[in-house]
Amino acid sequence: MIHLPAIAFLAYAGASLAWSPGDVPWAAALLLSLALAYGLGLWLRDLYWLWFGYCVVLAANVPIAIAFKAFGLSDLSGIQGLFGNPNYLACALAMGVAGALSYRLWWYLPFGVVGLLLCQSRGAMLAAGVVGMLALWSRFRATAMIVGLLSIYALLHFTETKSGYEASAVLQRLGIWQDTMNHFTIFGRGFGSFSTAYAAWPVHTNMTLILPQHAYNDAVELIFDLGIGAIPLWFAVAVALEGSGPRLPLVAFLILSLAFFPFFISPVGQFLALTLGHLTRRERTSYAPAIA
Repeated sequence: MIHLPAIAFLAYAGASLAWSPGDVPWAAALLLSLALAYGLGLWLRDLYWLWFGYCVVLAANVPIAIAFKAFGLSDLSGIQGLFGNPNYLACALAMGVAGALSYRLWWYLPFGVVGLLLCQSRGAMLAAGVVGMLALWSRFRATAMIVGLLSIYALLHFTETKSGYEASAVLQRLGIWQDTMNHFTIFGRGFGSFSTAYAAWPVHTNMTLILPQHAYNDAVELIFDLGIGAIPLWFAVAVALEGSGPRLPLVAFLILSLAFFPFFISPVGQFLALTLGHLTRRERTSYAPAIA
């Protein structure tokens, strides 16, 4: 059955807690939240009101974040709101754009776009730009091209204005990925083990002297944590992308996960699980999707 890969992933990740050296209570709580979100997606016929509530919270975070910045409550380069980090907020905003396009929550888009520009997260801008192009391409190709060009301009602008940081971030991520892949195992080190294991390694190719909490690539981190046990999750995502239903959140997540860790950011990871569960339900039923 089509939902078995996701269930297999959750089961293997849960079993791996038995040998994980990481923060087991935190990892167990994360897995439980993902399992509940997936089950909710399977059960509900319509996710409209959940995405509506998600977008309301994110839209409210944008003026809150701007106020924090204006009153000196945030010393980071981008706005952060109640998420505590501009990149976390940006990942959530990009997923919100995908959900808003899927469920026609047009009122959210100005908040999402402004928030993404103020967060200054290039990966999140790219994810939002791609899902925007995909949503518009079949009916409004000229508008889709304009969205794509504006996204490219925004990416180039923020890359240019943060060129020193950009070079450092690229080198840091390359080093982290190399460190992590050097320690891949067949069965993984256990779900949630990455940060503890990374700090214990005697040699690092990441020369920035930063001990990351995550691998800045969800595929790399989950393979490190679970080994072959990570395969069912990505198989489930691939199958869901081939099905019918609101797939734009999956596309946004995949782009975000290339150089960040949205799987481990709440509520982004939970909305991935919710979407996977709902697409699984859609494969087992025959009612029409919101936007493919």
